[in-house]
Parts: sequence; structure tokens; C-alpha cells
Amino acid sequence: MKRGERTHAWAILLMLLATLLNSAAQLLYKHAIDQQGLDIIALISQGTVILGLLSYATSGVCLLAALRGGQASVLYPVYTLSFIWISIGAHLLFGEAITTTAAAGMTGIIAGIILINQQPGGEAA
Repeated sequence: MKRGERTHAWAILLMLLATLLNSAAQLLYKHAIDQQGLDIIALISQGTVILGLLSYATSGVCLLAALRGGQASVLYPVYTLSFIWISIGAHLLFGEAITTTAAAGMTGIIAGIILINQQPGGEAA
């Protein structure tokens, strides 16, 4: 992407997909470690870990493709949504609490993404 070119919508969508796949991988790893403990041999042969690795690798491919169609300064802030997806997923799947402080942090992440992607004239990047 050349300097001054706008980020394509498809690149933002690919980055969103990358965040979801990355978050799914992290949640799969958490599930696997909760089931197996720290037995590395058992972990690496477990289907959940293999699925997590595939999800993580696919996330990387989506990230690389997204960067081809957009500015890193626009796309990487979107990648921080992974923190939100993981928090929500951990709450739904593992019963982890989302505290008021965590909710405020998630709100800050979303506000930060919006602010970072605003052009000087108030128009979105």
C-alpha cells in the first residue's frame, strides 16, 4: 500500500477475521491446558491444540493479506479487538468474570480504535 492510499474495507474485514481466529486459538489453548495440564506430549497431540494451531496460522495469513490492502496504522489498532473477544469468550466458556475495570478497559480499546482511525477532518480512515 502506497503512502496516502486509503485502507480498503476488505482489509479491515480480514483484520477482524484475524482477530476472531486468533482469539479462538487462545481460547482453544486455554481449554486444552485446563483439560490436560502441563503434559506437553499429551497437549501437542490433542485435537483442541491442533485446531488452535490451525486457527492461529489462518489468523496470520488473514493478517498478512489485510496488510496488503491497508495501512498498518489503521489495521493494527483493529487487531487489539482480540483482547475483547478473548475476555468475552473466557466469560462465556470458562465463567471468568468481566469486572467493571475490565469493561472500562474494553470500552477504552474501542474508543481508541475509533480515535486512531479518525482523519483530521473528522472522517474515518
